[in-house]
Amino acid sequence: MNGNVEVYHNNTFERTWKNSRTNPPKEAGRYWCLIEEQGDLGLSRYQWNCYFAEHTNRWIDDGKEYKVIYWTELAPIPSILAVNAF
Repeated sequence: MNGNVEVYHNNTFERTWKNSRTNPPKEAGRYWCLIEEQGDLGLSRYQWNCYFAEHTNRWIDDGKEYKVIYWTELAPIPSILAVNAF
Protein backbone atom coordinates (compact mmCIF):
# COMPACT_ATOMS: atom_id res chain seq x y z
CA MET A 1 0.00 0.00 0.00
CA ASN A 2 1.40 3.40 -0.98
CA GLY A 3 -0.39 5.45 1.73
CA ASN A 4 -2.70 7.34 -0.64
CA VAL A 5 -6.20 7.62 0.77
CA GLU A 6 -8.59 9.19 -1.68
CA VAL A 7 -9.04 10.82 -5.04
CA TYR A 8 -11.80 13.23 -5.94
CA HIS A 9 -12.53 15.34 -8.98
CA ASN A 10 -13.38 19.03 -9.01
CA ASN A 11 -14.22 19.59 -12.68
CA THR A 12 -10.62 20.19 -13.79
CA PHE A 13 -8.51 19.20 -10.78
CA GLU A 14 -7.84 15.72 -9.44
CA ARG A 15 -6.50 15.49 -5.88
CA THR A 16 -4.72 12.53 -4.32
CA TRP A 17 -3.87 12.66 -0.62
CA LYS A 18 -0.44 11.20 0.10
CA ASN A 19 0.95 9.85 3.35
CA SER A 20 3.61 12.32 4.51
CA ARG A 21 5.72 9.67 6.20
CA THR A 22 5.86 7.15 3.36
CA ASN A 23 5.48 9.52 0.41
CA PRO A 24 6.84 13.04 1.12
CA PRO A 25 6.99 15.67 -1.63
CA LYS A 26 9.96 15.47 -3.97
CA GLU A 27 10.32 19.27 -4.08
CA ALA A 28 10.22 22.08 -1.56
CA GLY A 29 7.12 24.25 -1.73
CA ARG A 30 3.60 24.89 -0.47
CA TYR A 31 1.11 22.05 -0.22
CA TRP A 32 -2.39 21.50 1.19
CA CYS A 33 -1.99 19.45 4.37
CA LEU A 34 -3.91 17.51 6.99
CA ILE A 35 -2.25 18.46 10.28
CA GLU A 36 -2.49 16.74 13.64
CA GLU A 37 -1.82 18.58 16.91
CA GLN A 38 -2.07 17.60 20.54
CA GLY A 39 -3.14 20.55 22.67
CA ASP A 40 -4.71 21.36 26.01
CA LEU A 41 -8.14 20.40 24.66
CA GLY A 42 -6.99 17.11 23.18
CA LEU A 43 -6.15 15.87 19.72
CA SER A 44 -7.15 18.05 16.78
CA ARG A 45 -6.86 17.64 13.04
CA TYR A 46 -7.29 20.40 10.50
CA GLN A 47 -6.30 21.41 6.97
CA TRP A 48 -3.84 24.17 6.20
CA ASN A 49 -1.36 25.13 3.52
CA CYS A 50 2.14 24.36 4.74
CA TYR A 51 5.64 24.70 3.39
CA PHE A 52 7.72 21.56 2.92
CA ALA A 53 11.45 22.19 3.33
CA GLU A 54 13.09 19.48 1.25
CA HIS A 55 16.60 19.96 2.66
CA THR A 56 15.40 19.29 6.25
CA ASN A 57 12.42 17.05 5.38
CA ARG A 58 10.23 19.19 7.70
CA TRP A 59 6.84 20.89 7.38
CA ILE A 60 7.11 24.49 8.54
CA ASP A 61 5.20 27.77 8.41
CA ASP A 62 6.14 31.05 10.08
CA GLY A 63 8.89 29.29 12.03
CA LYS A 64 6.55 26.64 13.45
CA GLU A 65 6.96 22.97 12.64
CA TYR A 66 3.78 21.00 11.89
CA LYS A 67 2.96 17.30 12.16
CA VAL A 68 1.54 16.68 8.71
CA ILE A 69 -0.23 13.36 8.28
CA TYR A 70 -1.35 13.68 4.65
CA TRP A 71 -0.60 16.22 1.93
CA THR A 72 -1.68 17.00 -1.59
CA GLU A 73 -0.95 19.56 -4.30
CA LEU A 74 -2.58 22.96 -4.02
CA ALA A 75 -5.44 23.42 -6.45
CA PRO A 76 -4.69 25.75 -9.35
CA ILE A 77 -6.12 29.25 -9.20
CA PRO A 78 -9.38 29.40 -11.20
CA SER A 79 -8.78 31.16 -14.52
CA ILE A 80 -11.42 33.83 -13.76
CA LEU A 81 -9.39 34.92 -10.73
CA ALA A 82 -6.08 34.83 -12.58
CA VAL A 83 -7.45 37.04 -15.37
CA ASN A 84 -9.30 39.48 -13.09
CA ALA A 85 -6.57 39.85 -10.49
CA PHE A 86 -6.76 42.69 -8.03
